[in-house]
Amino acid sequence: MFDLVKQILTNCYYYARLMGVINFEIDLKTVISTITAQVNIIVSQYYFGLLNIHGHYILINEELRDLLNEIRSLETERRKGVFTIKCCELADQLDVIAEIQFQLQALVKQITSIFGLQIITMGASYYMSSVALVYFCFTELRSSEVNGMLTFWGRVLIILEFVCYFTDIHITVHITYAIHEVHATLVNLLSNHTVFRNGLDERLEVTLKNFQIQLACNPMKIVVLGMYEMKKSRAIAMVSSIFSSSLVLIQYNIQNF
Repeated sequence: MFDLVKQILTNCYYYARLMGVINFEIDLKTVISTITAQVNIIVSQYYFGLLNIHGHYILINEELRDLLNEIRSLETERRKGVFTIKCCELADQLDVIAEIQFQLQALVKQITSIFGLQIITMGASYYMSSVALVYFCFTELRSSEVNGMLTFWGRVLIILEFVCYFTDIHITVHITYAIHEVHATLVNLLSNHTVFRNGLDERLEVTLKNFQIQLACNPMKIVVLGMYEMKKSRAIAMVSSIFSSSLVLIQYNIQNF
């Protein structure tokens, strides 16, 4: 009969062997693990801030889409006075959207600067922990001692731990790239609605042009302490490096143990 509690405790024990915590002994590895957990909590505040910014970006994208549709509807407006009033009203709304977008982008840069050191520390922690976890799973499952203690469901729990760990990393890091995606959506919305059949009011045309210039002069870049830019290509390279380093350790283990 499958004993769930026993398997969880067994898995926790072997995970503790990896982290350096056995029988509640306190050593250097335990201190490092505690510091890593504290940094993780601090960085979670950064990503929560990005999540809020992401939500605001979605809202202003919806507002901009509706506003551009209203501008498009002015092509059929023949009353000059009404046309001018609507153009001025839409220009005011576009100014507000441009100001909010500028503040959101500035906020991204500001909080990235504040949490820069913690982000670098967390990135290094994710890298080393991921390499260690892959190597740990291989070596422990290869061990005859572990194979004798683990049942089928025990192995299933190990796989679930492995999947949950990397899923958590993916969810945490993905919000950074989601910011780039919603910003790109805003840029595309504005660039795809810049040509109108009839001439617009001069003020509205100037507002549209100024918003385009603002986006062109301030592209979305999330740079950590001036050292590197957070983008998908670097994340893919990091994942590749994790598996390459894990394979090197596994090959060394096979050849020498």
